[in-house]
Amino acid sequence: MTDQTKPEMLSLLMSRQYDSPPERVFRAWTDPEVVKQWWGNEEYRVTMIEINLQVGGRYRWGLHHLETQKDHIVSGEYLEIIPNSKIVCTWQWEGMDQANELMLDFKPNDSGTELVLNHVKFVDKALRDDHEKGWKGCFDRIGNVLKQ
Repeated sequence: MTDQTKPEMLSLLMSRQYDSPPERVFRAWTDPEVVKQWWGNEEYRVTMIEINLQVGGRYRWGLHHLETQKDHIVSGEYLEIIPNSKIVCTWQWEGMDQANELMLDFKPNDSGTELVLNHVKFVDKALRDDHEKGWKGCFDRIGNVLKQ
């Protein structure tokens, strides 16, 4: 007899405080020209940022790794959008079978905005840990963009 149960799905919960109002932090995730400023890092070149910001709309973000010359494209569907407050979408890298779900909450406070990222449905720890490293860098770069 084999065990047919699904493996435990892993999640990633992160938050960052920004000295900007929710409208600006939300725009950093929804305006293609702003996303281009923080998506990727010094090892990558942004190749595309396509956003159709509506429930049922899709997004597609692309990176080109400068050393390996490989393209990395993530895409998904917007499941819930509350302007300046919340985004829920699917998250799937091309070439991977498993889609994740990404939830972003933009929480106003006296200091600006707390951005809470909950990335769920990872099938293994290595993939989750890779995303944690990537999101930490993105959070840093978003902070730099918001200071401009």
